[in-house]
Amino acid sequence: MRAPCIAAVAVLLASPALAQDTDPLAWFNGRWCTEAGKPEQTCEVWGPALGGVKVGTSQTVHDGKSRTIELVTIAVDGPKAQVNVFVNGRAPIPFTETAREPLGMTFENPANSYPQRIHYWRVGDVIHVKIMKIDGSALDQWSYRLQQDR
Repeated sequence: MRAPCIAAVAVLLASPALAQDTDPLAWFNGRWCTEAGKPEQTCEVWGPALGGVKVGTSQTVHDGKSRTIELVTIAVDGPKAQVNVFVNGRAPIPFTETAREPLGMTFENPANSYPQRIHYWRVGDVIHVKIMKIDGSALDQWSYRLQQDR
């Protein structure tokens, strides 16, 4: 009788719903890429939060050459997620969570020149991103598709 109980507990512990309790961005895990076949493609890879911190990398390749590399850390263990974006080895740019949805999150830093707001949200196997100034101007947006070759 104990074995089925242990198996049931193991299934519950592995469930995505429980993972989201400890990692509010569990829906973000995986390898995501913009459309292939264009002169430029960006891919982001996100793993689960470990020790309260989620780590992601982003690489943009333009005409076969690596143009931008980012390391992003998201501390998810506090009341609001705290983000640090390191672009091409430079000092981190901090952002603070300002809104959360079941499959989306917004981060802001009004002191940063651009972007000042970053909004991610997932619809099916696509992550959408909008970056802009706090007032909504200078809007840029793109989408990443979940890759199955992880």
